[in-house]
Amino acid sequence: MKTLLLKNQLLLFFIFISLASLSQNVNIPDPEFKQALISYSPRIDTNFDGQISVQEAQAITVLNISNHHRDEQMMPDPNDPFNGGSIFIFEGIYDFTGIEAFTNLTSLNCSDNDLTSLDVSALTQLTSLNCSSNINYMGHPGGLTSLILPNAGTLTQVNSSNNHLTSINLSANTSLTDINFSGNNINNLILPNTNSLTTLNVAYNQISNLNTSTYTSISSIICNNNGLTSLTLPNTTTLTTLKCYQNQLTNLDLTQNSGITWLDCRNNSLSYLILTQNIAITTLNCNSNLLTNLDLNSNTALTTVSCSNNQISTLDVSFQTNLNKLYCNNNQLTNLNIKNGNNSSITSNWFDARNNPNLNLICVDDIAQANSTFTRKDTQSYYSDICSFIPTNSNTITGTVSFDLDANGCDILDRKSINTKLTNTSTNTSNVTFTGNNGQYLLYTQEANNTLDIFSNFPSFFTVTPTTQNVNFTGSGATQVVDFCITANTQVDDVKVSILPITESRPGFQTTVRIFYENVGSTILSGDINLSFDDLKEIFIGASETVVTQTINSLSWNYTNLYPFEKNFIDVTFEINRPTDPTNPVNNGDVLTYNCTINPTTGDANSTDNTVIYNDITIGSYDPNDIIALEGNFINENQVSDFLNYRIRFQNTGTASAINIVVKNELDADLDWDSFQPITASHNYRISVTDDNKVDFIFENIHLADSTSNELGSHGWIYYKIKPKSTFAIGDVIENTANIYFDYNPPVITNTYTTQIEEPIIPEIPDLRVKVYPNPTKRFANIKVNLKGKLVVLNKYGVRVLKHRLKKGVNTFDFGWLRKGRYFLKIKSKKQVIHKKLIIKKRGKGHGHGNGHHGNKHGRHCNHDND
Repeated sequence: MKTLLLKNQLLLFFIFISLASLSQNVNIPDPEFKQALISYSPRIDTNFDGQISVQEAQAITVLNISNHHRDEQMMPDPNDPFNGGSIFIFEGIYDFTGIEAFTNLTSLNCSDNDLTSLDVSALTQLTSLNCSSNINYMGHPGGLTSLILPNAGTLTQVNSSNNHLTSINLSANTSLTDINFSGNNINNLILPNTNSLTTLNVAYNQISNLNTSTYTSISSIICNNNGLTSLTLPNTTTLTTLKCYQNQLTNLDLTQNSGITWLDCRNNSLSYLILTQNIAITTLNCNSNLLTNLDLNSNTALTTVSCSNNQISTLDVSFQTNLNKLYCNNNQLTNLNIKNGNNSSITSNWFDARNNPNLNLICVDDIAQANSTFTRKDTQSYYSDICSFIPTNSNTITGTVSFDLDANGCDILDRKSINTKLTNTSTNTSNVTFTGNNGQYLLYTQEANNTLDIFSNFPSFFTVTPTTQNVNFTGSGATQVVDFCITANTQVDDVKVSILPITESRPGFQTTVRIFYENVGSTILSGDINLSFDDLKEIFIGASETVVTQTINSLSWNYTNLYPFEKNFIDVTFEINRPTDPTNPVNNGDVLTYNCTINPTTGDANSTDNTVIYNDITIGSYDPNDIIALEGNFINENQVSDFLNYRIRFQNTGTASAINIVVKNELDADLDWDSFQPITASHNYRISVTDDNKVDFIFENIHLADSTSNELGSHGWIYYKIKPKSTFAIGDVIENTANIYFDYNPPVITNTYTTQIEEPIIPEIPDLRVKVYPNPTKRFANIKVNLKGKLVVLNKYGVRVLKHRLKKGVNTFDFGWLRKGRYFLKIKSKKQVIHKKLIIKKRGKGHGHGNGHHGNKHGRHCNHDND
């Protein structure tokens, strides 16, 4: 009996133990979820009983059960390989019941499953939760529509993006730093009451109002593709990224968020965008808004600007020296300035200014580079490198060059030196300018270390102090003043006179010439000036200075106290006879001769420049914007060492005054750039020379009248002189063209004026027994003779370059190795010597033709300023 009782007690004990053990296993109804836990690594089912006990669950702190969504795959059938196989279905995880037993979890990843709801409220130790992308890829009904978080402050990161949530309350999760609920259907969002939040992503939802004002430590806010009509940002400098595009915002003021580096606010209804305090921003996309103004002057760190599809009228990105992408198409632009000194970093695919029907001028660093690279623009738009006379991020060097006549040090009362050359050399660049009529100069530089040199071209009886000055800058916007003082070390009397045509001479019309005289010595001088003219062809009308003595064909003036470096002029106007006059008619092509002499009261150190003879060719109609050399289209070989005197004329033929005018003149390679010297101009101006040969004549605030309201006042002109290089030879051509910019209009391009050397005339003995062809030639030439002989080829200097025997008949020579130009052939037989010419033409700029109005007569009769 006792044995039976003992057996029954043991049986009851084992049943109790079994039931107790069973009650400690976690209930996990979803077989996929349970299988994932059992096969998890590192192992959760440590006793290998195929169950997850409460004790086993509580031992886990990090759990990643992700990527278990419903899937279908074709499995091969080994019994029927020709008909494929069967569809095998992998069931996803739909139910996370049982997760509540994992009470010590700090990190849970259940992304990419097929959950419809998730309750982790029991996981009070949780710090990181990723339940993103539970959206049932295979069409299984549901998706994550419910999420219950722990009512505790331990959670710092939550990612529930790409789900079907419509409402979320995070108010109790006061430790959150990173929130991502993008890609849901949330229309009711309650954010945590905390100051720890650093990133917030609620993009692609249905939120209409978003208030982040309390998050003063936040660095990133992404809220694009909602229905936002209101966005309140925190007053903080920590915010660096803001993506609020594809909403319904009407304004955006970021003055309290100076730390922003990335802003994407495209596809809103913004009528204004304030970025004046955002000096750190590098990327801006504000496409497809209602902006009419975009002020980016403070945003100098920008590398990308995309503001297409707005109503912006003016855009200036000249301060953005690191800019490499610009899209401003589909606006109402009338002015676009991208001249920032670094246009080369913008490629063709990263620039678009199309569909701006009112945009004419686009200001760039280099016109040629822009035309070849920035092709995405409208046909009416053109490029110019003139938009501001002050370069971006520049410093200024300025000063005055004075002549110390009284030898007591230069001061404001001393005379000023005009057209004195100054050169500034810095780390990577150099630029040149000349003093103006007030003796002042102006140079812009962006470099830190500069060396300023004065190149006076003064005779040896002058001394300049200093000759070189170091000027150093830190940053930009600074100005340093460097003055130069000239003193005389020898007393020298020397005056000089020139005649400059101010207008074209047309039969029946008035013409004006300017007598230009200057003191190039070191003493104060007085004297008289005499001008004779052809009274049979023209009548004296008047002069800008009172005539002292007048005869039928001569005029005289006195000058007194002409100081060293002082330059003065007298404009003299004549009326030319008409072609229909019964006596002494004047026709196109006739010559008007002027002879002018300046006499000092004492002896002159250089009398060769005291007299000038000027022969003016009368013409018919003419272009008021042109360039000529007073020496004409041809000079002789003896004139190569003399100056060429160029005149550039311009006229404002518009309907309003031209405020600013810039004349750009690129000097030919056959000109000696170092010898460039300005003479005078119609208005005050300054000169900037860059790249050695690019000369800008800048007329700032000239307000030149238009021809419709004031024809006489609508004209302007420039004179300068420059020498050809010593290597300028027969066959070479000097070409000169000027581009004239009236305000921000397309440039007016003048004629191209050419200068060549007249070829020497060598007598030829006609003889039909010698034939040279083709002539001119680029390479091969045939010399046909009826007798044997010898050939000698001479260059223009008479130097023999080839000697060869000739056979009777056709002799073919390869002259491709010779320089272009004219050569002289000396062909000798036993009884006769025959001379022929041969022209070698090479590809290049070739032989230009003279200006139609002037021709070579104009040059042969002009003796100008050849000092």
